[in-house]
Amino acid sequence: MYVTGKSGNLTTGIAGIKLTAPKRLSNDTQIVPGLHSSVENSFSNKQPKVKARFIWADNYFENTTSSSTPKVGYNVGASLLTAHKNIELLATYNCNLRSKYTSHQGSLKLKILF
Repeated sequence: MYVTGKSGNLTTGIAGIKLTAPKRLSNDTQIVPGLHSSVENSFSNKQPKVKARFIWADNYFENTTSSSTPKVGYNVGASLLTAHKNIELLATYNCNLRSKYTSHQGSLKLKILF
């Protein structure tokens, strides 16, 4: 199996906003919900062609891809941070929207501060 391709060049600009509303429940406990949104614009979008060949039992399968990403994309997400003494738990969700493409990503992070 071998894969060949040239390097690509992608220049983007991103503008967005993040809103948070911290709320202290007690001296040791805090909760911080948040929302964020951004717009991403691709200024130069040169994607390389990638050629892949897989050889198996005297046969080979070949595929060439050349994809271009849409110029404008939108990212929307939410987060929730809870902190109690030296422990923080962060839950996040992001949705990336482009024409003919949507991705979802979520995460949980646990921090123990020393």
